[in-house]
Amino acid sequence: MDLDADACKLWNAGITKFVGVLFALKVLAVMRYRCLAVHGIVLCFALLAGPVMTGADQLGGTGQFNGADQFAEQERQITGFLTKRCAACHNAKDASSGIDLTKPVVFAAETTEHWHDVLHQVQRGQMPPKEASPIGDDDRQAFLEALSVRLDRLAADLGSRDFRYLRLTNQQIAWAWKDLLKIDHDYSSDLIEDPPGKHGQSYQSSLTLTGGHLEVYLSALQKAVAEAIPDPNEVPASYRIRGNDWEQMHYLSRNDLAHGPRRKHRPYRGPKWLGEQFQIPLPPNHFFRIYLHDNRDEGQFRVRVYLRNEPPGDGGERQSHEMTVFMDQGFKSPMHAVDSFTVKADSGTQIFEVFGNVRDFPGVDPSPVREDEDPYGIETHFKYRFITLQNCSPLSSPSDTPINNQEWIIQGDGHYVRADDQWIDAWGDEFAKKNWLKRSHAGAQHHSLGKPSVYQAVMKDTSYVVVERIEFDMPWQWPLASTRQFTVGGQLTDDRIVTGVRSIAERAWRHSLTSAEISELDQLIAEEFRSAANRTIALRSVLATVLADARFLYLTDTRPATRQTNFEHVSWLAAFLWRSVPDQTLMELADQNDLLTDRVLQAQVERMLADSRSRRFVEDFTSQWLDFSKLNQTAVNPNYYAWWIPNFKHYMKLESIEFFDVLLREKQSCLNCLSSDYVVVNDFMAKYYGLPKPASGHRFSKVSVAKGAGGVLTQAAFLAAHSTGEDAHAVSRGVWLRERLLGDPPRDPPPAVPALVDLEVPDAHKLSTKDRLAAHRTGICYDCHKDIDPWGVAMEGFDATGKPRKRILKIIEDPKARLHLPVVSKSKISGVELSGMSDLKEHLREKHADDFARSFSKSLMSFAAGRPLDYRDEERLSRVTDHFRDHDHRMDELVKVIVHEHCLNVTPVKEKPR
Repeated sequence: MDLDADACKLWNAGITKFVGVLFALKVLAVMRYRCLAVHGIVLCFALLAGPVMTGADQLGGTGQFNGADQFAEQERQITGFLTKRCAACHNAKDASSGIDLTKPVVFAAETTEHWHDVLHQVQRGQMPPKEASPIGDDDRQAFLEALSVRLDRLAADLGSRDFRYLRLTNQQIAWAWKDLLKIDHDYSSDLIEDPPGKHGQSYQSSLTLTGGHLEVYLSALQKAVAEAIPDPNEVPASYRIRGNDWEQMHYLSRNDLAHGPRRKHRPYRGPKWLGEQFQIPLPPNHFFRIYLHDNRDEGQFRVRVYLRNEPPGDGGERQSHEMTVFMDQGFKSPMHAVDSFTVKADSGTQIFEVFGNVRDFPGVDPSPVREDEDPYGIETHFKYRFITLQNCSPLSSPSDTPINNQEWIIQGDGHYVRADDQWIDAWGDEFAKKNWLKRSHAGAQHHSLGKPSVYQAVMKDTSYVVVERIEFDMPWQWPLASTRQFTVGGQLTDDRIVTGVRSIAERAWRHSLTSAEISELDQLIAEEFRSAANRTIALRSVLATVLADARFLYLTDTRPATRQTNFEHVSWLAAFLWRSVPDQTLMELADQNDLLTDRVLQAQVERMLADSRSRRFVEDFTSQWLDFSKLNQTAVNPNYYAWWIPNFKHYMKLESIEFFDVLLREKQSCLNCLSSDYVVVNDFMAKYYGLPKPASGHRFSKVSVAKGAGGVLTQAAFLAAHSTGEDAHAVSRGVWLRERLLGDPPRDPPPAVPALVDLEVPDAHKLSTKDRLAAHRTGICYDCHKDIDPWGVAMEGFDATGKPRKRILKIIEDPKARLHLPVVSKSKISGVELSGMSDLKEHLREKHADDFARSFSKSLMSFAAGRPLDYRDEERLSRVTDHFRDHDHRMDELVKVIVHEHCLNVTPVKEKPR
């Protein structure tokens, strides 16, 4: 990594921040990160000023722009308006408020605040003064638009330092750690949260690494390397469920245990066991649970299940079954999914395995189980985790009687199969009464108690699964996979450590190691071997050093030579589509003297999109575009929605992610974001929306709906994020639509604008949202709100949780009252009358498809570049948008053309063959 003259200029400009850098270097010294000695100055530059890339360097092309000619029209409009409307009071002779607006219009860093004041004064209606002749709406709007455009371009120029280093996001860092260290934990939540970008554009170019950030980073990094390289002498205790164990681990509901002291009720403990004959039938929409008598907070596990597919008892064909393994604290069924799989319509035993780490599936009470505790006592019950195996296929049988147990919030119509049925059938009712056994039912207080179990009836006309055995192993492997690249026979060896560290450093630093870097690493390893207490501690320190280096934390765009250009291309490609570091294929492809061609790179795009790691790209982009950060911050008020549980947000996000995944994988038109004839849901979200359970069970799949009923505007993730947690937020929803769907974000509101709840209007709480917005939309608020509110009003038919509504609840504190107001969702947009969400979607698809194409292209280009786009990107954006539009608005084609534009017109210095 070469330091150029611009970097040196930046160093000189940032010298005043040297104290902050000293703190960061102190942290580095404490952590003994000697490897940064050579490249530490680059990290210092980043700490001082933050990484910013120019439009020219980040997306290809020269990026040259003829500034004076381009701005002439805006400046003529601004000058004309000021001369006509303002110069009478603000001139050299009579400079009202000390402002002379007859001077030549100059846009520079030192005049920025002045022009922002002018903008806000005109926007608020405070200039010209009320006694002056009024300004026509068209004239004022034209002036505000011209001034806004000119200020935007000034801001872009002032922020465009040619310092080409881009810090990885925390999510990219966490995924890179997982790939490099071969660990299973996502450490992004352990790092300081990255701030969201404005208007859906990427914030990455503004991410800095201050001393405080670095301290948090190093703390999380230590945890990550400790997870990857555990102490070989501290082998974790083994917990196994094998053979007949799963029969004895059967679950007894909380309601039953709650009566333990009075009724002496506890899980059945014998004296008889069915052993190999113990099996559990699971028709569709049925589930079974077992205890895990282990409460540690860390450990990789494997669940292995042996299943048999059976045809209906009265005759018929087998059907495939969608099964899901859940793990959690067991109450309010089921909770967090570990994984799903499909039982084929074949005879014979089928074996499936799912994997995870118990850290991601916390129990209710993390304190360990004491030796003197009753292993089945009510207190101990809340310390255990539970495995839930559920047949998530839809059940369609005349014998089905939905239980509708409100206590089971997520799957309220699911049927719980108890182990008791098998023992009662084997040994009779008298044995059952003596041992407190009860048939499967829906809870101790439910009307199904004492009645025939549903599964016994539906198995006659419905294909079903038989659970032959459930096994559990923790840890399921030792030594861990993360240590094998450094070990021989389970032991760390010097040679394997050297080769393993070099391999990780090469991928982490995203280029072939130079001889100097190899010597640097070897020296570091040797020094750690001499000073560390053992090989484990030495290896952890070395790995932490490699991953704290600026060569890992920053993507570069310096391109001094062909080979480095190639590595920068594949590094950017991996960061874009896998949100991580390049794999071995990309590294080998880059290590050549000829520049990678567009054909070769496009072939890699195809390969990378087909790889499961591209799911990360879908998750990150969906999160940024839909703004999941707002959903996280929205607290739904239980006084308005008593049925709400926080876990709904998890599935809301998954719905949106899976929708975008379908757009990408199935090459669907992204115009389906505006409206579609399908939704992408699983059993959970289907129930949330009141739809039939999909055949895919807990896995998400496309489900047909009425024409235009789908799309992002009716997804709960969007609607809940843009709400108050009590009511819909028409302004927030309207702003998002303007920003993300139309690419026309409104200006930031001027200072001191009153909120809707603070309107000084009699009985404002009794007004509909539309009427309150009309009262708010006066004076200083009119210019912006007239183009925002109608969009949001059209979405008033959906509440704060994303569900359709016909009335709006308002809870008044003084005097206490609960009002039910009508939903008013009629609005007029550009002269077109709209009656609610359906009309809005149709209007967007018919009238604004081109606006959406440009806006969506801009958002994905910004996401790929890691920075906001500005006026210098207009040419490239137009080419990208045209390609997107000409290829049926497909996301895969949009990705390809963005990669093409990124690598266009690159002319690095030719290297001599090695």
